[in-house]
Amino acid sequence: ERNVHRLFAVCLLVGFKFVDDDTCTNEFFAHVAGMSVKELNQLEKQFMLVLDWHVTATEMEFKKNLHFIEAQGTEEGEDLCFSDAPTDVGSSDDFEESS
Repeated sequence: ERNVHRLFAVCLLVGFKFVDDDTCTNEFFAHVAGMSVKELNQLEKQFMLVLDWHVTATEMEFKKNLHFIEAQGTEEGEDLCFSDAPTDVGSSDDFEESS
């Protein structure tokens, strides 16, 4: 029941945490997603284990998946308009740690 919503909530949570350490709490995300904090924490743990704690993509992975998504859209007759999307996404080395 509502598995897509749960997955989306966990993806948002992990994405927010990756981008900003000072983000909304798991309590907030759980409330917005309509689930318990315990369930969200368990889903976050499972999600990170499946990802093997790898939440970044190399430029090659990004381009490969972008081309795959574009191809899926054209097969469906849709124009996804990603041709202007930036492909220079940088790397984790580009981020400076702030203290």
